[in-house]
Amino acid sequence: MPRRSIKRIAFLQEYRNRPETLKELLPEVAEKGYHAAAFSATIGKEQFIVELAEEAERVGLEVMAFTGFMKYQEAWLKDHPEQKLVLATDLGAEDQDQLSVHWGCPFNPEFQKRYFDFLASLGRIPNLTEAWINDEAYLGFDEKRLGCYCPICREAWAGEFGGGIPRPPFKDQPEKAQFVHWRFRRWNEVHRKMRAALNIDHSVRAIFLSNPPCCIGLNPWISAVNLPGMLEVVDGVMTDPYYTFHDVSAYTRSMPREIYLSEYCRYLRGMAGEDKLSEVCAQGFSHPTFTRPFDEQDGWWAGVIPLALGINNVTAYTYALQKISPMQKTYEAAFQLDSYFARTQPVDFIAVVDSLETQCFHMDAAAGGGSWKLSRMIPLADTMRHHALPYTYISSQHLEIRDLRRWPVLVLPGVSCLSGKTKEALREYVATGGILVACGETATRDKIGRVVADSFMEEVFGIASQLPCEAAFQFSETGEHPAFADIPWPDEITAQYMDGTNIPVLGLSHAVAVEISDETQALARFNPDGGMASDKPALTIHSFGKGTAIYCAGSTERVFVRPEFGKGVINHAGRVLAHLIREMALDKLPLRAKSFPPRVPMQELRPLDRRLMPTVEFMPCIGDNLYLATIASYFKEPMTFPIEAVLPEGKICREVRELVSNQPIDEIRRKGNGAEIDVNLGFQDCIKVFAFILE
Repeated sequence: MPRRSIKRIAFLQEYRNRPETLKELLPEVAEKGYHAAAFSATIGKEQFIVELAEEAERVGLEVMAFTGFMKYQEAWLKDHPEQKLVLATDLGAEDQDQLSVHWGCPFNPEFQKRYFDFLASLGRIPNLTEAWINDEAYLGFDEKRLGCYCPICREAWAGEFGGGIPRPPFKDQPEKAQFVHWRFRRWNEVHRKMRAALNIDHSVRAIFLSNPPCCIGLNPWISAVNLPGMLEVVDGVMTDPYYTFHDVSAYTRSMPREIYLSEYCRYLRGMAGEDKLSEVCAQGFSHPTFTRPFDEQDGWWAGVIPLALGINNVTAYTYALQKISPMQKTYEAAFQLDSYFARTQPVDFIAVVDSLETQCFHMDAAAGGGSWKLSRMIPLADTMRHHALPYTYISSQHLEIRDLRRWPVLVLPGVSCLSGKTKEALREYVATGGILVACGETATRDKIGRVVADSFMEEVFGIASQLPCEAAFQFSETGEHPAFADIPWPDEITAQYMDGTNIPVLGLSHAVAVEISDETQALARFNPDGGMASDKPALTIHSFGKGTAIYCAGSTERVFVRPEFGKGVINHAGRVLAHLIREMALDKLPLRAKSFPPRVPMQELRPLDRRLMPTVEFMPCIGDNLYLATIASYFKEPMTFPIEAVLPEGKICREVRELVSNQPIDEIRRKGNGAEIDVNLGFQDCIKVFAFILE
């Protein structure tokens, strides 16, 4: 297994207009073990960046630059208003000085040249290795506020297609597809030119610094940020998931909010794959307006979680801001674990598909579908995380070219739009032994959202027809499958609390009425009295070639609203699906948490509280002679559960150490070619990293 190259980056920015003080920090940064210094670079201050780079080289630090393009140009745009980004809502504005967004148009030649010349000057700094480009910029805020509609962009559209740039509502799917792909193509081409400008003198990595909502949240056709397409023309992607700052109300299914950090790590690594860089700028400061101040625990999470999920380049905003909080000491203490993570990679177990096509051409806000990621993809990810099943994300655009067999399980969370080539890749994946899971409406449309009728679902899943209902329905098992075992149903007395209105259920949101073939096994069916017609299957399995296709007729959201009471209750559907996946693929998981999620004191005292959720993450990594199990505890609840390592033939576990405390684990249960330990977490434990050392 190749060794990971882990870089700790000190992001140095001066906020008092005394940039000379940054030079004083460089020896301190180098002494602490940082590998690189990143500087905020602005047009007109290039010479000072040259001086900083010379000082950084003297103390042995790599140099990186943080740059804005469309943003932070208010002073320039005040004198050059014709270079501003124009949103669709501003087309009729008489005073172009009073536009709703004061960003530059990325396609304006004069505005481009100013930035490209600046990047070229940075690229001449001999020891500059990386630049973060176009900080957090994008091309649309919602379906009404799309950019850019300035005269230059209108002329570009007219020259290529004729007429005016379309705006919602589109006349048909081909028109929308033409508009969306035009925006993607132009946006990515601008960033290709940025990379070219940086590399005129010598090789410099161009890293697109994306706004977090452009990764998970804002629809790609609105933002114009298609990360897989972007990564074909730049060297990597970074984002900054600040969990106490950003409004994560839309992510309530994923609370506690600290999971915001880990989800973006998984997402960026999945989009970048093995060929491009994925980097994270962790939150390093807090304001009185944020949800809470930072503590020592935040340093551990920011310092360890990205590495545990495969992110090799880690920084925080910013070094100086970290110094005034208690988190910096623990953040830097995490550096001692780098040599361990460098010898491992995250376990490849489940890949959750992020469908660009479904978001853009079927389930989008303009069509009344809401956010596909928040209603389909994130609940499915919650199910995996809440049950300690390791997962990453994969772009639908990569399904045709990636070796899908590296993941034992591939999940389609309501992926309605699939191209013919993608369907062929998925057929081959299952036929050669993969486990393909689909939740909700699947493969009913082509890659631009037009309804299709083909044999894919019937061949692979044994699903003869689908009728999306959008409503939520309860279901029940049809037999005694192991997937339905160990569900924490309340005892008879507890169930009567509040007149029985809080009893948990098995339920699916965004449900689909399906017909199945004779060869398909129905493990569960919708309750006939719940409103779903004809007692339809809710959970099925079907053999195809050497593999298995699992179909779940809806979304496994954590809370289900019981219609008879209008009250939200705990939904155990996700637990059933997780148990089924574990049952089918457990032998392909070398490092596993057992009896998960563990019971906690709150669950004992309030077992029917719908707000209960696992507040612990399990993040396994493996290497040639090293297994690492990272456990992050966000709510610091007392709990106990076992971890089992299944070792390769001929290997034995010599010892187990907890690396944060640097203490050996004395009680190791060895059985066959495996080793098992107990994890004990208490009120003081925010993170533990267990190293299984093999020989």
